Amino acid sequence: MEKKVILIVGHPNNVEEGKRFDYFTSLYKKYFMSIAGGAFEGEDILEYKEQRLENIESELSKLNACYVIVVLIGHGGTKDEKHVLKLNNNEIIFPGQLSIGAQKQLYIVESCRNIIEGELPVVDLDSVTKFKKGGVFRLPITREEARERFERYLQDTDDGIAICMSCSNDQSAYGFYFSSTLLTVGHNWHNHTNNYGRCLGISDTITEYVAPYVVKLAREIDKDQEPKVIGDNINYPFSICKY
Repeated sequence: MEKKVILIVGHPNNVEEGKRFDYFTSLYKKYFMSIAGGAFEGEDILEYKEQRLENIESELSKLNACYVIVVLIGHGGTKDEKHVLKLNNNEIIFPGQLSIGAQKQLYIVESCRNIIEGELPVVDLDSVTKFKKGGVFRLPITREEARERFERYLQDTDDGIAICMSCSNDQSAYGFYFSSTLLTVGHNWHNHTNNYGRCLGISDTITEYVAPYVVKLAREIDKDQEPKVIGDNINYPFSICKY
């Protein structure tokens, strides 16, 4: 089964913000290339930074993948009840404009859904609750075994589109709380021996772990931010246990 990860990075407002966009883009790339994220190979990951929509569309039209994960990072908002993203200095797009022919599609969107209100502290990754290790020794799986497990789980899910938003409608996304928590949860679940032989789906990841923690973080700075899974709400694989 051919699978692809597509990383689309929008236009930052300044150099420091651009560095932060790049940092989290690299974290997503490392995650999906790891056993936890499905052991994708480098050639399976496509990256577009401040590209024109027509250039991205031209490249995506050549894909023949059955499953794609699209990660969008940048400034966004809501217009006419639709999410918009500042793709480059001249184009603001609806992510739904992207034409991808894959039967199974997962979108992870790290952006606001209203007007951005400025810089806020970045979440401390070490403060996310860690899963305690069990006492049974197990041998870690190989990359090939991780890919096979990922594909078995994927084949058991329905076709369709699942969209993971970093916040609810008319909310801002603060300090990359969403992506920090999402990737940390994926890594922690991957390392837990009690999850032997299992795979954690993206809907369960968001609703059971990510959303409650991000809500808590936002409230600590007197803000509201609640990640949501919308669209077909399909539980595509997100984290593979290493055992």
